[in-house]
Amino acid sequence: MRLRLILFSSFLISLVLTPFLVNFSRKLKILDYPAERKIHDVPMPRLGGVAIYLATVASLFFGIFSSAKLTAIFWGGTLIFLLGLADDIRGISASSRLLGQIIASVILISSGISIDVFPGPFNFLNYLITVVWIVGITNAVNYLDGVDGLATLLGISILGCFTYIGFISNQFWLLNLIVALGAALLGFLRYNFPKAKVFLGDSGSNFIGFVLGAIGIMGTWAQDSVVKIFVPVFILGVPIFDMCFTTVMRIKEKKIHDVLEWLEYAGKDHFHHRLMNLGLSRIWVVYLICATSMILGISGIVLYNSERADAYFMLAQAFFIFIIISILMVMGGKTSCKEQS
Repeated sequence: MRLRLILFSSFLISLVLTPFLVNFSRKLKILDYPAERKIHDVPMPRLGGVAIYLATVASLFFGIFSSAKLTAIFWGGTLIFLLGLADDIRGISASSRLLGQIIASVILISSGISIDVFPGPFNFLNYLITVVWIVGITNAVNYLDGVDGLATLLGISILGCFTYIGFISNQFWLLNLIVALGAALLGFLRYNFPKAKVFLGDSGSNFIGFVLGAIGIMGTWAQDSVVKIFVPVFILGVPIFDMCFTTVMRIKEKKIHDVLEWLEYAGKDHFHHRLMNLGLSRIWVVYLICATSMILGISGIVLYNSERADAYFMLAQAFFIFIIISILMVMGGKTSCKEQS
């Protein structure tokens, strides 16, 4: 009953609130203007993230402070949202964004949300990896918010996989958060795909990425110590791979030299850009990327309660998928270079 209430309230708040934010954003000229490194050609409202944040928080409000972990996600997510909102409205420095994301990660760690891989004496490594994970996933989702509906649909597909495992493992306390965010994205989708009337903005994409990163490390995704690491990595495989591949290529091409440049750099070299360079329409790019995410997500679901040997086999399958994606991304990059020459 509680999950249904969260589902419907979050969906309706997002559905009803978004049109008001579109008009409000236009009135105050909080718009995402066309630029060389962007693919839209008209100014677009960019306050969609406000609807996602408010719908998620409002639907969970009476249960947020009943759990230390949900409380930490609320405060950390609020910080991430406000930083993104400030960036949408007036712009903030990369160092401010990075500092805020690190602080939000520390808030999670202080409540007991952290990766648990290394034993006692090396516990500090768990905390370090947790910060890298949260900062990485937060930005990875933001990087994929470059085509109408992509980050929204990708978030829905990822949350769908987490929802299934949450149900079969009776993690209902975590399902409250998953369903709240998923329903908010569903309500927002009508205005964001296939032809966007509003963008998520940094406030929305960063908030989604932060919550997905937190879900990935706070849930119990398997009993085996190795398998439980692979499951969220598989489910979040597309944004993780896009971030890693793009980062490696930018370092190789000497486009970035440090973490701040990594955060600041905006280029048309992500998975979706490269697929469009191959001639795919924007809608089919969204479908293909989300289908790839679902395939990896289903692999993660299969891993639940699997033996370690099965995990290695599934990892080999995922490696094969990533090789195909790498080939497509390299081909897309070469096509772009030919067009520019």
